[in-house]
Amino acid sequence: GVFIISPNDKGGKLYEPTDQLADLCKPLNPMQFNDLYCWSRPDIHTLSMGVSRPQDFDTHIEALSHLEYAEKLVAPIDQAIRAKVAKTIHPDWLEKWAEGLPEWETLPNGIHVKEIVRLWTWAKTLDMTEFGKMRYNLLGNAEHWFPGQKYSDHNKDEMKAALSQSPFADMIPDILKEAHDMLNAEEVKRLSES
Repeated sequence: GVFIISPNDKGGKLYEPTDQLADLCKPLNPMQFNDLYCWSRPDIHTLSMGVSRPQDFDTHIEALSHLEYAEKLVAPIDQAIRAKVAKTIHPDWLEKWAEGLPEWETLPNGIHVKEIVRLWTWAKTLDMTEFGKMRYNLLGNAEHWFPGQKYSDHNKDEMKAALSQSPFADMIPDILKEAHDMLNAEEVKRLSES
């Protein structure tokens, strides 16, 4: 089975949700939605969650009381989030954005295109910019825990060739630049390095 570490932090700082995300997750809160979304998948057997405040633990316990109806509660929220992304970016974005994107090791300057585009998606559609900044600024600073590099000057012809299998190859170079402008801030270190 799959053991997920810190799904509420790495999944979007869900303990400090944006107003947009909180509204879309009603009647649950974003942490409960995430708990139930994960637990409703048969391959996930454990979630390891720290809590930012003691009351967050109660929120997770309350989510357990909905476990029997998880799929019924999760489906309309998932649909609402998908509709927001489709309306904001592209109708097929969530289904196809990662298609044909190579791994960071093969890209010019080791730019982690998949992660940058993922972070941009949530910042652009759900105003999750603070989460995006936290994660984006780990790139290049967290070694194997968060590999790859931020957007940087690169050989545009090499990048264009590397992205040629993506259905969004024409959009992604502009997305990378926009993401960098939106998310780049002071370098962040992992908690264990502070």
